Amino acid sequence: MAETLDTLATKIEVLGDRFDQFGTRLEHVDRHLEQVDTRLEQVDTRLEQVDTRLEQIDRRFDEVDKRFEQVDRRFEQVDRRFDEVDRRFEQVDRRFDEVKAQLGVKIEAVDSKVDLVLERMDEFLKRDVGNSAAHARMDTRVDAHELRITALERSERPSG
Repeated sequence: MAETLDTLATKIEVLGDRFDQFGTRLEHVDRHLEQVDTRLEQVDTRLEQVDTRLEQIDRRFDEVDKRFEQVDRRFEQVDRRFDEVDRRFEQVDRRFDEVKAQLGVKIEAVDSKVDLVLERMDEFLKRDVGNSAAHARMDTRVDAHELRITALERSERPSG
């Protein structure tokens, strides 16, 4: 029995050493877990900073979205203005075409009147040429009559 007690005592001592080793390992694991906890706290702190930064970014995106909405409204206004200008240009083009057509009609009317005036001028010129010839003949006749009258007057005058 003494042997058995010695064996048991040895086994208990070995078991005690193993518990000590286990305790040492647990302490080592505990220190490691504390390091992990510290790292996790750092990660949590960092994640909170990231969350804060993401919230700032979200607010900034909201501001940018509002700005885009303003720009979109401005573009819509500009588009409407361009549509108005396009309509005005179409009106001006139509009016220009109308004026051009009216001018064409008026030019044709003036052209026909000019043709009439030219025809009348030709008639007047022909008549003037005829009148000038008649006038020349008349002048010649008048001159001849004057000569005859002068001759008659000389012959009728008493010599003396």
